[in-house]
Amino acid sequence: YAWLSDACVEYLGDPARLSRLRARFTKPVQVGDVIRFAGRCTGIEGGTVRLEVTATNQKGEEVLKGAVAEGRVPER
Repeated sequence: YAWLSDACVEYLGDPARLSRLRARFTKPVQVGDVIRFAGRCTGIEGGTVRLEVTATNQKGEEVLKGAVAEGRVPER
C-alpha cells in the first residue's frame, strides 16, 4: 500500500489531500521487482477526484488491479 499511496500523493500534490484508498494486490511483489503505476481520473465531483490505479511488474504482469483512490483537489 505504501507505494500506491506514494503514487497517489504524487498526483494530488499533498498527502493531506488523499482521503480514501482501496486496493487488492493480484500477484505477490518480490524484492527487486520494478513496479510501474498507471492511473486515470474517472471523475471529479465537488472538489473530490476519483482515480483508478493499476500496477505492473517488470515482466508486464499486473500486480494490482481495481485500485481506487479519492482525494481533494483545490477549487478553481
